[in-house]
Amino acid sequence: IWEGVLLQETRSERALIVLDMTHHFTHPHGQGYIAPSKEIVPFVEGELKYFRERLRPVIFCNSQHGSKENGKVIHSLSPRTGEWVVAKKGENAFFETDLTDILRELKVKNLTIVGVSTHKSV
Repeated sequence: IWEGVLLQETRSERALIVLDMTHHFTHPHGQGYIAPSKEIVPFVEGELKYFRERLRPVIFCNSQHGSKENGKVIHSLSPRTGEWVVAKKGENAFFETDLTDILRELKVKNLTIVGVSTHKSV
């Protein structure tokens, strides 16, 4: 009985949103480079590991800037098969995106939000 309850909570109660951990913001030559972004990579990797081990939903929300390479998530954090990638049209991850629908479909009640410019993105 506990396993079923745990699995239900694992899949639907909590999700991870990773914001803008792309080359545009994290690479020193990126136009939107945020110097402290490199310092948070290990923390974001730890959160990804935690959520992936528990089969919890992971959603990447990325601003689209310039080249395709600039908009790619950095290699060490790359989305895996079955994880969602939402293209943001501006700073707000919810504005004119499918993020709300994805969260409703997954029955998410709690979010962990990591990444750069989190204060402007949600």
